[in-house]
Amino acid sequence: MKAVRHHTDDRWVLLYIERWMKADLIREDGTCTPRARGTPQGGVISPLLANLFLHYVFDCWMGWTWPDVPFARYADDAVCHCRTQAQAQQLVDSLGERFAACGLTLHPEKAHVVSCREGGSHNTHPIKAFNFLGYAFQTRTTRARAGHLFVGFKPAVSRKALKAMHERVRSWQLHRRTQRTLQSLAAEVNSVIVHEEFILTPPGQI
Repeated sequence: MKAVRHHTDDRWVLLYIERWMKADLIREDGTCTPRARGTPQGGVISPLLANLFLHYVFDCWMGWTWPDVPFARYADDAVCHCRTQAQAQQLVDSLGERFAACGLTLHPEKAHVVSCREGGSHNTHPIKAFNFLGYAFQTRTTRARAGHLFVGFKPAVSRKALKAMHERVRSWQLHRRTQRTLQSLAAEVNSVIVHEEFILTPPGQI
């Protein structure tokens, strides 16, 4: 609510947002469960409130405390680029303290240090890949502009995102729609292929 009040002084907005956040959870059997923290799961305003909260808890704090560490955040997923493994581990520990002070907990499986070193064979770090926004980042064989091949740390569509794409395409059952013309089918699926999640990226490029 402190973050919300920083952006609006409309008393009706403040009143209903606070009521929304404190409302009990009503289960399917009619029982009520009191809520003491967080935003309502599935609430239409919950993503906005969570994003606003993390803007101050994470984004602003990173700018104040770690100004030399570039980062990218989307909703509750973030990637921070450190120069050394020691700096990365120090950042993880510092983030754990920051989040705990704000009533949050880092995900035990996702909050880890990943080696993004190019070259591949001489990298002994146990974690060498990560997923972010539907892309899998890891070492890949890449062709340079001059034509030669080298091993670089590059993104490509993740297996989970690729599986979702395949399932979406199969659901169209294009092989059964033999009465449609190619032009009509293209007009129907192009809006999905071009503008949604089906922008496929060749390996090694983004």
